[in-house]
Amino acid sequence: SHTVMMLIDVSDSMNGTLLDSNVTQQSQSKFFLAKQLGMDYVNKQENSAIGLIVFGDFAYIASPLTYDKETVKTVLSSLTEGIAGQMTAMYDALFLGARLLQKNSAKEKAIILLTDGYNTAGKISLDVAFKQLLEQKIRVYTIGVGNTTEEYDKALLEEIATKSQGAFFEASNEQTLQNVFAHIDALEKSFQKSPAEQLKDQWFMYPLSVGFLLLLWYFWIVQREEI
Repeated sequence: SHTVMMLIDVSDSMNGTLLDSNVTQQSQSKFFLAKQLGMDYVNKQENSAIGLIVFGDFAYIASPLTYDKETVKTVLSSLTEGIAGQMTAMYDALFLGARLLQKNSAKEKAIILLTDGYNTAGKISLDVAFKQLLEQKIRVYTIGVGNTTEEYDKALLEEIATKSQGAFFEASNEQTLQNVFAHIDALEKSFQKSPAEQLKDQWFMYPLSVGFLLLLWYFWIVQREEI
């Protein structure tokens, strides 16, 4: 089983735009792109439970963990930037995501954190959020969205990803953000195996073990003949 919590920054700054790939004109807002590509990502999660947390001045659950992809996409599409204020309660969102996953029995748990800023609000410390993440071995994929890395806390996002054995990504335009979601999808699917694949791995060990035992038996016979 597999679960993914999506944590999306909805502060006012997400209303800003990114330059397109050829840097000649501005694209849609960061928030619009995050919603559209987030919905594409959700649509590809055939066997995963998905949850959604949004954060600004505070963090709240927009959609609890569910296998109903249409519900998550509907909630995502209805969100507007700035609905949770102007600030960024990033640590609160991480803590809340980890607490929700704690109650879930899935073997593989991951968080996707998308932001364009720094932690500027909230009641939870980074250490407390880290404790929850590491205790449950939750992988965190952090995405910094901005025209330059100075717009968001790159060092922090890298630290969160490294400590949780996830990955950090930079998204400076629509194409790179699309590539990020595709990369995360591929990484997470590498952790998922069907029952048939798991059984295949188990059966692979049997001939390997038999071969090793036969090798030991051969050396024992050779040693006895030398004696």
